[in-house]
Amino acid sequence: MAKRTDTENATTRKHVTQGEVDRLRKAAGRGRNGHRNQLMIYMAFRHGLRVSELVRFKWDQILWEEEDIQVLRRKGSESGTHPMDDLEMKALRKLPGKHTGWVFQSERGGKMTENGFFKMLARAGLAAGLEFPVNPHMLRHGCGFKLNAEGRNTRTIQGWLGHKNIASTVIYTALGSQHFREQGMGR
Repeated sequence: MAKRTDTENATTRKHVTQGEVDRLRKAAGRGRNGHRNQLMIYMAFRHGLRVSELVRFKWDQILWEEEDIQVLRRKGSESGTHPMDDLEMKALRKLPGKHTGWVFQSERGGKMTENGFFKMLARAGLAAGLEFPVNPHMLRHGCGFKLNAEGRNTRTIQGWLGHKNIASTVIYTALGSQHFREQGMGR
């Protein structure tokens, strides 16, 4: 049998769904860093964070009184302020440590690395039984597709993800299967 190439092994999937994120979070919740891991996956998906934005998230970006977070975008994207939900607020308060510096810390007290998050997420994907390899950027894309499926307009999705150019956003506005079902094109 011939060996498969990396291209053949690569997934055609570019995003994860809400149900898959729930499975990832459940799988990542096992072990001594389970709470941190679940919260990282949740926040990356909910706010459409790049892995570099997630691991650089600091406690002073949390505006407790306003129940907001400051999202500091990278790669030339527009930073902004996002509302937190109750789950995030409670989970952030439960994180161990002094609540200064980096929010997501390694076991040694330094910031969680991009590579560390990538490996944790890949392990969670296997433990969750997902039939494709998972990477952090799939959470960001999943956020965009979820917002579109909820009926959010393109400008709102653009602002949420911090895109400077709307051309970066239109990939999420492709008509999905739910739209076709609503048009009577399903079963």
